Amino acid sequence: MGMSVVAAVFFALDLYAWHRSIGYVGPGLATAVFYTGFLVSLRKLQSSVAQPSAALSLMTVSALSAVYLAIEMIRTGASFAIPTVQSGCSLVALALFSQIKFKAVSKHLR
Repeated sequence: MGMSVVAAVFFALDLYAWHRSIGYVGPGLATAVFYTGFLVSLRKLQSSVAQPSAALSLMTVSALSAVYLAIEMIRTGASFAIPTVQSGCSLVALALFSQIKFKAVSKHLR
């Protein structure tokens, strides 16, 4: 669980830095550093013999990142609202196509 937390923190910081920096100067070095930390920690997590599966690793990291980012949104008073129908459709499409691709890759790797 320890590496899951490390990967989740790096991923959450990457997303946070990405969204904060876009408004100021565009995405930059901060996101590259956090994303690198996320990739390295996720690779270490997935190479661990104690970790049951890549899917569980990603699910755990995603859930922990979501919790961290939700806490940050509440702290800063940001809204959880999806701003437009187009944004909502994009989120649904991303979820559906990401899941389908992941399942296809998972089946191929077995």
